[in-house]
Amino acid sequence: MTATIALAGWVLNIVVGLTILAGVLRARRHVPPLAYYHLTTAFVGLGVWIAFMAAGSALLAWVGFGILTLHNVFGDTLMVKGWRKRNPDAPGIAYFQAAKAAAG
Repeated sequence: MTATIALAGWVLNIVVGLTILAGVLRARRHVPPLAYYHLTTAFVGLGVWIAFMAAGSALLAWVGFGILTLHNVFGDTLMVKGWRKRNPDAPGIAYFQAAKAAAG
């Protein structure tokens, strides 16, 4: 059951990410190369997770989790770099301010 919930969250994450990417491409804005790594890890991780669900292998589950962690690192890096670009002189911890800006 938990694996299925994780799968649904993963698919939702990819749909939202593709929607954002489509908006950026439509606006003809520059897409940083890191965004493509972020996208690639989303799809590769999803494939590994589906393989884990089919095979039941704990190794595949851990590999999927590792890829998901790398995917999140890429996403957080993109978020912070974008926030810093828009707010170059802002004081404080950039990660928390970027997350706050993204949430609201």
